[in-house]
Amino acid sequence: MDSTSVILDASLPDVETRWERLRQTTETDDPFTNLRLIVELARLQQLEAKTVFVCADGRDIAGIVATSRKIGPFLDCVPPKLVPTTPLLIAAGAAGYLEGRNVIRLLGDIVLNHAHRVTIVSRDPDVLEAADGQWQADTLETYVIDLQELGENVTERWSAGTRRTFRKNEDRLRVTEDPLAAQFAIELCAESYSRSGRSLGVDTNGLQQLVLNPPEGISTTVFAVRNESERVAGALVILSAGDTAYYWIAGSPPGPAMTVLIGHALARLRSLGLKKFDFLGANVPSIAEFKRRFGPRLEPYTQMRASRSRTLDGLIAARESLRRILGS
Repeated sequence: MDSTSVILDASLPDVETRWERLRQTTETDDPFTNLRLIVELARLQQLEAKTVFVCADGRDIAGIVATSRKIGPFLDCVPPKLVPTTPLLIAAGAAGYLEGRNVIRLLGDIVLNHAHRVTIVSRDPDVLEAADGQWQADTLETYVIDLQELGENVTERWSAGTRRTFRKNEDRLRVTEDPLAAQFAIELCAESYSRSGRSLGVDTNGLQQLVLNPPEGISTTVFAVRNESERVAGALVILSAGDTAYYWIAGSPPGPAMTVLIGHALARLRSLGLKKFDFLGANVPSIAEFKRRFGPRLEPYTQMRASRSRTLDGLIAARESLRRILGS
């Protein structure tokens, strides 16, 4: 059966209505498909946000939010920072309308017709089938902890060294839930980006307001860890939706503070009845090694990318090389 596609400004009210109607057919609790969250994060990063809908029989059967940045005269479509996967919705039975065509590939091709380069990141296994021809795929990973499997002692599955660090420092470092510490989490996160030669690239004041006033259906919990002098030594913003908590915005100077903070946060999230804790990535070796020590399991997901501009590819590659040099 024939289908049609339409691209709309993602900030328009009728787009949100259509997106939420489609979202309800997927029964997803993924906060990173919340249109208000994505549009606001795009705005704070000066990204253009457009929504693509694929329609059949007068109803939307699939959709994607395409956020794009300008690089000179080129348009590069990438998920916003602090959004680990591309906002992507596919209604049950959508493939039946497309005569065997891969839904994700169709959405990607539509976006690519309006941009010079497109990156789609998804946990949907169909994304691997979509990556052929001009679309190249890479496997990514994240670490996940099953909170309901934790005992009263949340450190049981930690590495011995991390467990010792926690026990040695938990009495002198005080962890609290403190919404006002969102500012510190954002500042410390930005400092971490800076140490690696990158910029967070987000309006920090606007991000703080978003943390304090998240969209409906999403909750945030801010943890702070303070030393003996009551100075903030680390902070963490947890984003939660459904039964999953996400390690969203975090920062601390080198030292034991984040280990102590994570231990207390896991215990608190478990007590709230949440089932999963997602570290949101295990793809930077040094950071992945830190997360591995908390006893999580690896879960794969996929990034697929296509480009219509070798010039843009060269510009991005040169910029990444410079960042690696500065970061080292």
